[in-house]
Amino acid sequence: MNSLFAGIDLTDDITNAKIEKLRAERAKTEKQIADAKRQIEQMENKIKRLAGGLSKQERNARTSRLIGRGAIAEKFIDNAAALTNDEFKDALSQAVRVTR
Repeated sequence: MNSLFAGIDLTDDITNAKIEKLRAERAKTEKQIADAKRQIEQMENKIKRLAGGLSKQERNARTSRLIGRGAIAEKFIDNAAALTNDEFKDALSQAVRVTR
């Protein structure tokens, strides 16, 4: 029997098979870890969105209000569309002082 297996080390084949199996398991586990980290990050971002901010409905109402009030302010400031933000702010400030 020894002559049949002369020069062949079966322990190397078994060891290599075990190593490949362990590498495959490691790759699978690393992917699972990466997926879990991604899910954790997504959940943390969702918590931040829910806890720290206005709802979409509140944002839409605020945007509408700001646009409406800006339009009203522009009615009382001559050539408002041509002004920079700073110039508009100054003109609005002056207009408010005049009415007080």
